[in-house]
Amino acid sequence: MDYKYLETAIGVKTENLMVRLTLSEKRQLFSEAQKLGISGSAFVRLLLVNWMNSIKSERG
Repeated sequence: MDYKYLETAIGVKTENLMVRLTLSEKRQLFSEAQKLGISGSAFVRLLLVNWMNSIKSERG
């Protein structure tokens, strides 16, 4: 299967994180963001913040 990838740079504080998504994943992400009334990049930042907070709470 031939996948086209989209690379999205997301600024988190002063660091950049490169996220690689398939086009179907990108569509799903933007669909979920639209349901919440926010941009796709804001939705990804929200997911990252939640993910980082869960890691911090696991470490104690």
